[in-house]
Amino acid sequence: FILSGRDQGLESARIATGKRLDDKSDLNFEAEYEKSSGTTNFTLGYTRDFKRFSLRADTSYRTDGTIAANLSLAFSLGPDPVRGGMRMTSQRLARSGQASVTVFRDDDGDGQLSPGEEPLPDVMVEAGLRFRDAVTAENGRTIVDGLAPFQPVLVGVDLSSLDDPYLVPATKGVVVVPRPGVITEVLLPISPSGEVEGMLMTTSGTPQPGAQLELIDAKGAVLATTVSEYDGFFLFDRVPYGKYRLRLAGPDARKLQVREALAAGITVSRASEIARLGVIRLEAGGTTIARADADLRETEP
Repeated sequence: FILSGRDQGLESARIATGKRLDDKSDLNFEAEYEKSSGTTNFTLGYTRDFKRFSLRADTSYRTDGTIAANLSLAFSLGPDPVRGGMRMTSQRLARSGQASVTVFRDDDGDGQLSPGEEPLPDVMVEAGLRFRDAVTAENGRTIVDGLAPFQPVLVGVDLSSLDDPYLVPATKGVVVVPRPGVITEVLLPISPSGEVEGMLMTTSGTPQPGAQLELIDAKGAVLATTVSEYDGFFLFDRVPYGKYRLRLAGPDARKLQVREALAAGITVSRASEIARLGVIRLEAGGTTIARADADLRETEP
């Protein structure tokens, strides 16, 4: 509700309320009293958002017997980053942020759209909890409108919209800070995936069960975790193409009094979709994450 009036003597008063009927329509009611004329005006309005424009219908009644009706059309014009040229939309482009998103198959795992890599159509893009009409076209591009300005939002893909179960997002998404009237370019690489497997043994050469293992990507982030089986076998599945290293989780390393670093230079690619590490034997000693990082750099071209 909104109640307004002038501070020096009540010359007018206004009450307004609205209700969101669904994600595309609103119902509004206003009542305004004017002291100078002694009349009250009642207005009922309905707004419906379509893809390219918004349509609003108002009807009002004044206590002096006046009746009025109004029909208005509103839209915004702006560049179309998906198909080129200009586009018409119901969103207020000058007041909100937009993200131009490209979804593609990242075959080499570098996170960039390289020559020969295919765009992915019919993929639903999410921005926070919003995903209305954000589906990629044949060129793998779509645009997300109506983002709140200066509020960070995570832009990613809806996993259920990926047809191939062996395709996985290379990251959880990209955090953007929208600016009013500005289109932010976002690349969302979708990578083919493979597996990493091996056998974990104790320092004495017997199977090591129940140890938590972490697969670390080239940026130093934990991509996935798993636990070794009763016979020491471990498996990471749906691992995006890329370079990784393997380590033992810190608490387990301290408990077993062994090194955290286990293997470096692990590559999952089109040529090697299953990285078989074989037998990995724990080594006594402190944690050596820095040594593992150095090993990874030495194995990279």
